[in-house]
Amino acid sequence: MEQKTALVIGANRGIGIRVARELLQRKWNVVATVRPTSQDDESVKELASTGASILQLDYTDGRSIIQAVKEYGTGPLDVLINNGAIGPKHLAWDEHTSEILTELFQINVIGPLLASKAFYPNLRLSPNGKIVNITSGSASIARNNGMNMGYRMSKTALNQMSVTMAKEILSNDDNITVIALYPGHLATRMSNFSSSNDMETSITGVVDVIENVNIEQTGSYLNWEGKTVPW
Repeated sequence: MEQKTALVIGANRGIGIRVARELLQRKWNVVATVRPTSQDDESVKELASTGASILQLDYTDGRSIIQAVKEYGTGPLDVLINNGAIGPKHLAWDEHTSEILTELFQINVIGPLLASKAFYPNLRLSPNGKIVNITSGSASIARNNGMNMGYRMSKTALNQMSVTMAKEILSNDDNITVIALYPGHLATRMSNFSSSNDMETSITGVVDVIENVNIEQTGSYLNWEGKTVPW
C-alpha cells in the first residue's frame, strides 16, 4: 500500500505537533511547517526529531506560501491540515480594534485560504484529497455565550470558507473533501493550558476523523469524535 502524505501547517507545538506525531505513528509521510521566525525555537528541534520533513511557511506572507509549495514539489498531497492560528484576545466586543481584527482574519482565515489554493494542484493528484481546517467550538453561533468576538468571527469565517470551498470543489467533480474540524478544548499555549478534553483521546480522534472522512461528508463541521457540531 502506497504511503500517504499529510502536510500539517503550524506543527511545532500544541495540537499541530501532536497530530504530526500521531500521523507518523500510523505510518504517514508527514511534512510539517513552521514560521520562519520560529526556526531556532526548541519546539522546531523537537518537531524535527519526530521524523517529519520541515518547511517554512507564514500565513501572513504569501511569498512564503508559494516558496513552501516550490519546496514541496509537484508530487501528490493526500491531506492538507490548516492548523496554524492565533487564539482569543479575551476582549469585550467594544475593545476590539481594526488592527486586532485584521490580524485574526489574516492568520485564521486568509492564510488557510491561500495555502489551500497554493497546494490545490498537489491535492488534485491524490485519489482522495482532503483539506482539514482546524476550527474551534467558538465558531458555533448556536453555542455562543459572549466574549472573544474577534476570534469567534474569524473561526466562523473559516467554517464558511470550508463549506463554500467544499461545494465549489464538489461541483467541479474534484474528489477533494473539505471539512472544518474542532479538536476539542485542549491544554495548549493558545488556551493558556486550560482544557475540558483529554489531549491524547482528542488527538487520536482527530486523526481518526482525518483518515476516515470521505467526500459524502464534505462541507461538514465535525468534532474529534466525528460528530456534527451545530453551526
